[in-house]
Amino acid sequence: MKKIDIQKEFLIREYVNKKKSSYQIAREFGISAPVICRRLVTYEIDRRDAYFYTRGIKRSEAFKKQCAIRSIGKGNPNWRGGTTYQGGYIYELSDGRYQLQHRLVMEKYLGRKLLKSEAVHHRDRNRKNNNIENLELWDRKEHQQMHIKDYWRTIQCNTSLTAR
Repeated sequence: MKKIDIQKEFLIREYVNKKKSSYQIAREFGISAPVICRRLVTYEIDRRDAYFYTRGIKRSEAFKKQCAIRSIGKGNPNWRGGTTYQGGYIYELSDGRYQLQHRLVMEKYLGRKLLKSEAVHHRDRNRKNNNIENLELWDRKEHQQMHIKDYWRTIQCNTSLTAR
């Protein structure tokens, strides 16, 4: 490992005054840029951030508009058609916010918004199967009680199987 002595005055002249990058200085010495960065920190020379390299660059209005279009909605490379998945459920973009897809399907079928006291139940227990034939409209309390009963029934079956 070769030892290179880089003086503080040299770094001030090259990095601060001549505005060379740490990569350019490192290339002159045949070493890596992180070594130069560590020396800048050691000598307490303020490092430039990414803003330094982009400030003063004039951007046309067309370029700004193109960047804005690419970053949101259908222009974004990560766009999946306005759907996302969380907790086993499918969420769909509707009215500017993500809503549970099975509730939207039921609302469209009924032709009205669902009440907060109403719950949509998946008959086959598959949260991703949002076909209207698989959905039932329930009172929220009854729906919750039904799932609690199923939960306790499952626990009782599992304990009776392990007791044997």
